[in-house]
Amino acid sequence: MAQTVIPTGDAKAVKKFSAFLAHDVPKKSYFTRKFMGVGETASMPIQQLTELENDAGETISFDLNMQMQMQPVEGDDVLENKEEGLQFYSDSVTIDQLRGGVNSGGRISNIVPLCGNA
Repeated sequence: MAQTVIPTGDAKAVKKFSAFLAHDVPKKSYFTRKFMGVGETASMPIQQLTELENDAGETISFDLNMQMQMQPVEGDDVLENKEEGLQFYSDSVTIDQLRGGVNSGGRISNIVPLCGNA
């Protein structure tokens, strides 16, 4: 009986890929280290909110306090009637599901012939 051998590098050879590369690389990338921080106390432009990692939910709401725009008063100058009101904005992030499907034909059309005459 003839033996079918699929050589390494052939398109039919089974390949396995590690999922850890997609998880470990972003943690050590330049962008992640310089621009992303975890939690509300992070002083980076992008904050990773982790409230939904351990609790059920689909929306995180948070408040944003805008920076003051007024010119500062120097020395002993009068500050009265030059005060600026604080500005607050609210925003929320909602987690949703995106899905896509592929129709690869029936079960029979996915069978790869092992020998010769296909």
